[in-house]
Amino acid sequence: MGAAYSENIENGENLTDEEKQKEGMNDSLIHYDFMVGGKDVTVTGVKADRTRVVLLADGEWQI
Repeated sequence: MGAAYSENIENGENLTDEEKQKEGMNDSLIHYDFMVGGKDVTVTGVKADRTRVVLLADGEWQI
């Protein structure tokens, strides 16, 4: 969904572009913020090993 915020990881502001890529940070000229939530919304993340983790369900954060 766009560029990652460097300040969201420890010492992120000091990382080179290569180090940011190694950390898995997105790089883009565009960044979008959007709101999610509500009783009818479920957000599920997919980990590197392809297991799924429910992040948001029934309007409540699960993590």
